[in-house]
Amino acid sequence: MRLAPALVLAWAAIGCLDLGDAEAPPLGNSSASNDAGQDAGADAGVDAGFSAKPEVLLKALLIDPSVLVVAAGTEVTFKNLDTVDHIVVEGIPGQTRQPLFESPRLAYGDVWKYTFGTAGEFIYFCSTHPVAMRDAKIVVR
Repeated sequence: MRLAPALVLAWAAIGCLDLGDAEAPPLGNSSASNDAGQDAGADAGVDAGFSAKPEVLLKALLIDPSVLVVAAGTEVTFKNLDTVDHIVVEGIPGQTRQPLFESPRLAYGDVWKYTFGTAGEFIYFCSTHPVAMRDAKIVVR
């Protein structure tokens, strides 16, 4: 049986899987580049605990990944791959305060970018699907 690399590392980290002397599987494609074409920075980000590709996909009424870790000053791309529209909003459904960020309505294939300038944890959800698509988080270090 072949397991996904991230699953193998997660199981090993919590002690459910002993890797012994074997090397851990790679977490990503080292040849992948971000939108700016910066290959070298992507690998360094993974080593520092940051996501190699600061991108959130909205698909099948899910937010992927549900937790994204980035460095302060990182521009995160939100892309709708769903057949329904989505609006990304910081906070939790039903909050009464003004959200720190809110995307325009994103149709299939639409992209919206937001730069996270300060450290913190930012919970967000889809305001058009607040029950199915909620409690996602961007961690900015």
